Amino acid sequence: MATAIGKAFERVDSVRVWVRKPNPPVAGNFDGLEIEIERIFDRG
Repeated sequence: MATAIGKAFERVDSVRVWVRKPNPPVAGNFDGLEIEIERIFDRG
């Protein structure tokens, strides 16, 4: 998702995407799992 945004919008220098899944189907006692990814684009 972050890479697609960077490719679609040349004026974007960086993108940070944060996704959270409440009550994931994973063994254990979790209220949610999340991932955050940041992409920095070298436009030079």
